[in-house]
Amino acid sequence: MDSADNVYVDGSGSENMPVTPGAFETSYSGGFLVKLAGSNGARIYFTYLGDGVDGGPGPIVPASDGSVWVGGNTASGGMVVMPDASTQTPSFEEASYFKHISPDGSQQLYATYSVYYLGARGAFLAMIAPGVVLQSSPTSFFQTQNFNASSQPLQGPLITSVVNAASFSQPDYVAPGEIVSITGLSIGPAQPVSYSVVNGVVSSNLNGLQVLIDSLAAPILYASANQINAIVPWGVYVSAFGGLEGYPVSLEVRNPALGTALTTTVTPITSQPGIFQAGGAGLILNPDGTLNGQTNPAQQGSIVSLFVTGLGPLSEAPQDGSFATASASPTLPIQVFLGSASTASHVALDPSAIKYAGDAPGAIEGLQQINVQLPAGMVFNSLCVTAGPGVSNAVTFFEQ
Repeated sequence: MDSADNVYVDGSGSENMPVTPGAFETSYSGGFLVKLAGSNGARIYFTYLGDGVDGGPGPIVPASDGSVWVGGNTASGGMVVMPDASTQTPSFEEASYFKHISPDGSQQLYATYSVYYLGARGAFLAMIAPGVVLQSSPTSFFQTQNFNASSQPLQGPLITSVVNAASFSQPDYVAPGEIVSITGLSIGPAQPVSYSVVNGVVSSNLNGLQVLIDSLAAPILYASANQINAIVPWGVYVSAFGGLEGYPVSLEVRNPALGTALTTTVTPITSQPGIFQAGGAGLILNPDGTLNGQTNPAQQGSIVSLFVTGLGPLSEAPQDGSFATASASPTLPIQVFLGSASTASHVALDPSAIKYAGDAPGAIEGLQQINVQLPAGMVFNSLCVTAGPGVSNAVTFFEQ
């Protein structure tokens, strides 16, 4: 709690948490931070912490101005640190971090990884005051370090992450034909705009805004100041290593309003499936075409439709930005699991249960549909899909 009795809670969350408009980080990361009014519990803000998909925040120390300092750990890196951070990159695969969030949750004022001393993991041992930490030291058990003087707002333009637009996971890996979300600060137009169709295809030039992946122009579906949704061109090269040990390529955002191009790197992989979500559950249609939900569950044995992206190469290579007019099917084997494929409590459905997998009829190439028959005699409340080596997010669905 702070001096005004506001309450702060941090923790590790899922991919569909209720992020507030204007939050510092809207894309999924392991850690989140929420600020609640002490008087009535009203939510002041909810933001992800931008600490990597396996981030785990810990101690919280609010400051007198309503800002808050948060410490935590992450094993994946991928955290956006400040240009004047004491440590720019994690010095161990499991690194501590420390960051400062503005009173309204809209800005990361400071962020740094911990330093690495004498075989220790560079841990921040404790926070003793806002912005003041005890940190491992090369000469004694700890040293005191004050970060308050370094705390300044993070300024754009800046690309912070590239994630699957359906699952908001697997940052900085992309698959041909995958719909991705590029997030950052001041990367797009101040007023949100949607795609435009030119000569029957979704344009890769939206009022001068362009996204180039491996020098190929990506169709743009949506753009705002802090987010651009685009489709990875089908011609993006995937290395023989499947991307896991492959070769990064450039992703470039060209915005004429900025006067300069923003560049980051992504690694192409064969597939990166993600299931779209709606209302906190999977975007799944029941046999009558209505949205699956708690008050509208599917019947056991019925056929439901999932909407996904990132299934990898198709039997007929589409034109970038085109709309599906014929059925192209994935070349990788598709499998549906009830439960999560990453846990022991899952059931792999027989391939015969998949009645259709391919283009979503009439939709933009990159959005795919899987029709699967649910088994009789068992009820699950989540499912996921795989496409070759790629594993999707697990989403909630309802059946009876």
